Amino acid sequence: MKSKIFKFLNELNYEQLKESVNDMYWEYDRMSSSGQETLDKMADILKLPNFVERELVKKTENSIFIMFEQSGKKTPIDYMVAENGGISFFSNEKLVAWTKTPDGVAYLLRKRGLSPKGIKYSSSINFASEYGFKNNQDAIALFDKGLLKHEKENARLNISNPVI
Repeated sequence: MKSKIFKFLNELNYEQLKESVNDMYWEYDRMSSSGQETLDKMADILKLPNFVERELVKKTENSIFIMFEQSGKKTPIDYMVAENGGISFFSNEKLVAWTKTPDGVAYLLRKRGLSPKGIKYSSSINFASEYGFKNNQDAIALFDKGLLKHEKENARLNISNPVI
């Protein structure tokens, strides 16, 4: 399979390849699970949105919270990105959830916690107005309000969260 991909890469220029990968998403629902997985890997390599990220864009217009990773694993949140007027949260480089409310942030922190090493963030957090927020400081304000709400809930319930 890899040899076919590399041959394809050699025959097309980068922009044509990106366009072709984007076009293949029109047939995503008709592909086998293996084909879908391969297409998502190609999109990741080319720095294009994969299927989950494309669905996020569709759903965010009317949503306030979307949980992507529901395996039950409690891996802590270690990275966040501002996009579509909300914040996408990651754990070990995997998209976990997206929210645009402090309640959503608090819920996610209650379910996952923060990495003991802290949370890193993309420059999109500092330039949030370019990513659907009204002002540049609104993404960090959203996170801070959610974190404060989470901390108050823990204090009220007398629960300690060792990863925060």
